Amino acid sequence: MWAIIAIFGTFTAIPIGLCVADPSMPSGFAEVAGLAALASAGMVVGYSLSPSGREGLLQRPVEPRSFRRVAIGVFLAYTLVLSILAATAPSIPLLGAVSGAVAEEVSQSREQFLKARSGWATVFVYAHALLAGSIVPYAIAGMLAYRLRGRMAAIFGFFFGCVLFAEKAFFLKAIIPIAAVEWRRGRRAIVFAMGAVAIASVMALAMITTRNMSEARSEGGGLALSEYFSSAHVAEVAGSTTEYMAWRAIAVPIFTAVDSLSTFRETHGSQHFLGATSSLISGVLGQERIWFERSVFDYQWGQNATGTGSSNTVFFIEAFVNFGIPGVVIFSIVAGACLAFFARSVDPALAALWPLYLFAIYCGGLIGTLLSNGFVAVAIVSLFVRCPRGSRGTCRRAL
Repeated sequence: MWAIIAIFGTFTAIPIGLCVADPSMPSGFAEVAGLAALASAGMVVGYSLSPSGREGLLQRPVEPRSFRRVAIGVFLAYTLVLSILAATAPSIPLLGAVSGAVAEEVSQSREQFLKARSGWATVFVYAHALLAGSIVPYAIAGMLAYRLRGRMAAIFGFFFGCVLFAEKAFFLKAIIPIAAVEWRRGRRAIVFAMGAVAIASVMALAMITTRNMSEARSEGGGLALSEYFSSAHVAEVAGSTTEYMAWRAIAVPIFTAVDSLSTFRETHGSQHFLGATSSLISGVLGQERIWFERSVFDYQWGQNATGTGSSNTVFFIEAFVNFGIPGVVIFSIVAGACLAFFARSVDPALAALWPLYLFAIYCGGLIGTLLSNGFVAVAIVSLFVRCPRGSRGTCRRAL
């Protein structure tokens, strides 16, 4: 249900409504709507094909105390990687944002903190993506589900690491698994409270990072939908944090998918990449890596000073530009099957990752989500270990 709301609702229903309401909408909106409908159907098929969660014969039982020791090791590894990144970065984005740096400076600092690394430092960038993408959230979810000592320190430590480089949505990697565990335990009020805190945190961080943006506003009359759903509209909402965040949440995901198709046609001649957008696949096949997300960013806004600006979009766009319509079908079936694998798991920590996984493929590619973000790693581990379930996916406190 959540997958259909996210994928079909956002990328099919809304674009179709836009095309009906405003005939001047670019043809790419209808194309995205069709691909999203196909992807939604594929996810339903994949979800239905995946077996229900059950304990396997290869799984070894793991006690909560053993889980705690492994989780501590994961947190220490994450702390080490984050410390090395912070120590070798030219500046800390969050400190710059708080001290009054303009949005362009904060953005450049954020790129230099992670994406703009080169040489040996790229190892720590990939390690950070692997740990922060799913492994640390899995450890936090497990510590909460099993009520292990140190869980609050782990939560606040990871939350601090997430906001250290002033990425407004990155801290959701911490919030989403926690909310999933609490919801599973029946503590719905806590989940709603966390949602309110998350929204307030996003707004506060947005105010810090956008307060010095240009206050250019449109003096014209009515605004066409085709203008609102375009990258050019950023100047119209730059002066208002509320309008800017609403535009980012509603319009940007949709027109970024459309702009990705335009970039694919105009910049790359509609030649499918055959997996070259992935560093792993391109390396294995001996292909030249294609930085498609950077091409889209350049198409929308013009490239930034570090040359690493990226516009990520929903997973079926990655599937289409690499393998065409067959890729959309296959990727969608795999995406749905993986969603079922996480959601139906008897391991409460793994089951808490399905909303994070869905958010990841909503905002990015399936290949990167499974490989670079570590979801394949935690899935493989779950095939060989069996965690206690307890009441509603929890167990009594382990000292």
